[in-house]
Amino acid sequence: MAKVYLPGSKEYMLVRAAYDGKLEDVLRLIPEVETVNGLAGREWSPATALWWACRRGHPQVAKALLQNGANVVIQCHYGWTALTAVLNSTKPWVVSSWEWDFDSRREVLLILLQSLPPSQLRDALTEVENWRPGLVTPYIVASVIPSLQNWCKEVILRHIHSDKINEIRNLKEIMLPMKLIQDLEASVKAWYSI
Repeated sequence: MAKVYLPGSKEYMLVRAAYDGKLEDVLRLIPEVETVNGLAGREWSPATALWWACRRGHPQVAKALLQNGANVVIQCHYGWTALTAVLNSTKPWVVSSWEWDFDSRREVLLILLQSLPPSQLRDALTEVENWRPGLVTPYIVASVIPSLQNWCKEVILRHIHSDKINEIRNLKEIMLPMKLIQDLEASVKAWYSI
């Protein structure tokens, strides 16, 4: 479990800025905090800055946090990850509690999915579809394919630079994402052929 920071700490101020969607404050605070993955709470339930950025639909804040090492799988006190937070924020009963903007939530969802390693992506897409049927659209699937392709390129380059290129064909590390890319491309084609 991540450390919980109390009011007055820089980590708490970071979480509060993410909650409010204040990108400039988030960017200013990131270099000043011990970690971007700390939980903060008291006034509200303890959660990370990324969790609140996702829950509240602040895509640019979520992206800045992810680029600075935010962990997608840290859970809040409910056991929800950042992915669960954005999915739960699309439920109809949440609409009345605060402003609901589907486009920003979809953008946050894409940012999260694109940041996941291939080993977690298939499960995440399944979770998204189970949580909110119809939310995994061809647009969402097609937009995660380039991040998978880039991940594969990085693995290949890493092995080229370490003179282990002959081992690349047998790497399980590359086989899973390649298979996932094929499956995702096939599902996009199937959607458009219906």
